[in-house]
Amino acid sequence: AKETCKLIGERKQGFCTATPTRTIAAATLAGCAAEPATPDSAEIQAWAAGAQQRWADATTAVGMTSGATGSAATGDERGTSLNFADPQAITSVLFTCFGEGNVTLAIKVTSADGTVSLGNNTVPCADGDYEVDLTAHELRAATQLEISDAGADRPGYWSAIVRGTPANG
Repeated sequence: AKETCKLIGERKQGFCTATPTRTIAAATLAGCAAEPATPDSAEIQAWAAGAQQRWADATTAVGMTSGATGSAATGDERGTSLNFADPQAITSVLFTCFGEGNVTLAIKVTSADGTVSLGNNTVPCADGDYEVDLTAHELRAATQLEISDAGADRPGYWSAIVRGTPANG
């Protein structure tokens, strides 16, 4: 199910994840093509800790969210939503994902001026950071940003740092 995060007070409160922390088990089926190796929980936790540290170090970050892709995600709606207590001037979203596969993420931003939807942002996980520039959309007073998993070629995890400035700052 979709999880909502609210940014209030300290920046650390803006981090959320769409799925609870859990151990991932790999299943092997005889006669099937080899699946990519399933990472162990320690690898995933180390990646998530690194993503949180990047968020803490980012001077232009106004929010962060993360989620699971493919069969690592649960529920029909695979995504997260950031609700901003104070409107934000959003300039970009910096994605990173865990593993070697690709994930396609859709972005939807709601502001005082309306809603902007940007789908089919394919993030190649092995290539490092992937930035979606939103400056052309002039999102000066965003109140909500949603990110949804629109597809992945294997189970995995992603994080997004939302860049911008307070709309009144």
